[in-house]
Amino acid sequence: MSPNLPVGGSITSLELGERGLPEGLTFLSLTQQTRYFSRALDGDEAVDDPAGTRLLALTTTLSATHFLGAGWSFGASLPAGLVQLSAADGSPARVAGLGDLRVASSFDLASLWGLTGRHPSVSLSLGLTLPTAAQATLSPDPRVPPTVLSLGAGTFGLTPGVTLTQPLHEQVALALPLSVGIPIGYSRTGRRPGIGALGAVDVLYLPLPRFVFRAGVGYEATQHASEEEVGPLINSGGIWLRARLGASLPIHDRLTALVSGEVPFYMNVNGRQIVETFTVNGGLALSFGGAEEQDHDHGHDHEEGPVDEGRDSLDAGDVMDVATGGETFTLAEVAVPGKVTVIDFWARWCHPCEHVDVVLRQLAAETPELAIRRAEVIDFEHPIGRDYFPEGGALPHLLVLDRSGKLMARFSEGDPEALRRRIRSYLRRPGAI
Repeated sequence: MSPNLPVGGSITSLELGERGLPEGLTFLSLTQQTRYFSRALDGDEAVDDPAGTRLLALTTTLSATHFLGAGWSFGASLPAGLVQLSAADGSPARVAGLGDLRVASSFDLASLWGLTGRHPSVSLSLGLTLPTAAQATLSPDPRVPPTVLSLGAGTFGLTPGVTLTQPLHEQVALALPLSVGIPIGYSRTGRRPGIGALGAVDVLYLPLPRFVFRAGVGYEATQHASEEEVGPLINSGGIWLRARLGASLPIHDRLTALVSGEVPFYMNVNGRQIVETFTVNGGLALSFGGAEEQDHDHGHDHEEGPVDEGRDSLDAGDVMDVATGGETFTLAEVAVPGKVTVIDFWARWCHPCEHVDVVLRQLAAETPELAIRRAEVIDFEHPIGRDYFPEGGALPHLLVLDRSGKLMARFSEGDPEALRRRIRSYLRRPGAI
């Protein structure tokens, strides 16, 4: 079986419809996986299997991931299911129960440089696997090594991983996840799986908010498994290449449907093995917490916190709302003659927009020649989205008009200090682009 992918990291949040680095957000997911094994290989060549061996693995996994903020997240997953081995010349054998419990933590290096524009996300993760998997040993013929049916490795293990997510376009990103499964010790059946590497090259397409489609190629390489008494097992391990497709589809504000599938197109196994024919996954993910449940709605009452304290202390400054509810506007309508005008595109679902709002209000309070004009983006399908983000986009996003109303700059910046420096530089600069 494939080692688990890292828990957490920005690719998790991106595939569930959360762009950027979530904070205070929790995802609960329940997924069902079906894997079917029906082909016999010796190396990379198909061979006859007179016994007609088939293996079906059904696994239901409950997972939770919490994003602490500042790039940190942690999570846990617990699978349970059924593995059934059948052959034409005998009754099926099966094992049912729990899989291996896994806990993990991750840190996204993008928190150091800001996840705006084309800046990449580099998420580092470390998982710990606990030996909770149900296992059964079958020995129909004493002359042949026994077969072990298992819902997991059944050993302790470490899974370090790294995931690069690189935006290529407002609606397209490249994801490169890589993890290594390192088993520690032997299971209670006396076996230890080989060290395995799992990677992929995926293209993510986000046509609309919270709609994500994924296509790519997955790679898996696993060393020989071993037994305490006999050493390496010849018929174990190998290399697999798989075509991957997946989608995340919003059902409700907090509920997302997940579907994916994999089909191997190249396999080169060690010895003779029954290999997979296909894998299909489906599930639901529920999110709660984060910016929305903290009632960060830009101007309404809030529970007191660092962001709100910064905003509530600012009563001065030229700050106005110029568009709400997805309505659009023209630059000529909002430009303030004689002042540098900053148009702040924000949304209720954009947590970094909260911090941008505080910085802009602070600058406006201390700088009379600065005007802040706030424009609410419901989504990119409303008039404001079609006019200012025709190819989609990401928030926060700002436009800067010079003192004559001409466009001086257009950029995204979520880092407060970098934003202050940038706005102050525009206040000193007269030109337009």
